[in-house]
Amino acid sequence: MIQRLDSLINLQVDPTQAPYFYAVVNGASPSGSLACMYQHYEVKTCASLFAGTQFQGNEDAGPWLLQLESISPDVDCPCHTDWGFYLYHALDFKSLLKLLQSYLTAETDHQTVLVRWWDPRILFHLLQGLAPEARFNQVIGHALLNYQNLWYIKPCNLKEFDYSDAMENTPWILQDTDFASYRQSDYYINQLALTISENWLRFDEATWRSFNSTAEPLCKQLIPIIKAITSHGVNEYEHIDTFCHIAVKHQKSSTWLLERATHEPTSWLAKTLKDVT
Repeated sequence: MIQRLDSLINLQVDPTQAPYFYAVVNGASPSGSLACMYQHYEVKTCASLFAGTQFQGNEDAGPWLLQLESISPDVDCPCHTDWGFYLYHALDFKSLLKLLQSYLTAETDHQTVLVRWWDPRILFHLLQGLAPEARFNQVIGHALLNYQNLWYIKPCNLKEFDYSDAMENTPWILQDTDFASYRQSDYYINQLALTISENWLRFDEATWRSFNSTAEPLCKQLIPIIKAITSHGVNEYEHIDTFCHIAVKHQKSSTWLLERATHEPTSWLAKTLKDVT
């Protein structure tokens, strides 16, 4: 379980369990995080997690693994809040690189998805949602991350974990419940609102412009709608998109939607459509 650190002075990691120091850097961060780490740390070696995988060619926007001589989380590094996180680990660089590359994607109930756990805004909620015995908790080792200007540590007993099993070519399975904490986060809701708005613009610019002509930008209109329906168990993107389209087109509030809520999304959606036609 992830734990808040009241002070970095209280940070204690058993060097016999985790003798290697790493940073996982989010290449998509807008602040030049990779260059920042090289400026403030002695980097022993570095590699893209996307190199040699199906995502090769997108290294600039993907995660990077850096082995550091030491970790000083209070270093004056002006990185963006989504720069990445630190790792204390039992595996050497080549072994850890191979292991983390096998966890770029996961199988869910519906499809194979890219899990952007190298962004601390996602990792924080993923670690909150995973069961303590989940394999990824051991794979990630001792993670040290900053979330909303607070430091958190995710400790684990690395001596009890068999990494040979984790490196087998078996899919990482995630359940919908594993994303529960993340789906309740402001970051997820804001990103989803942005995605829906961009898709509407791409496929129906005239409608997007009519929706976006009010005093409030479309993204901001979508946020309370998404927050309301996802808090009531609506997780499918197609359902979320349809609910948003109904609410914006017919100028219905999130309260109006919730008044028509049923026990499952399909019937809720059908009832909502009936009431606007």
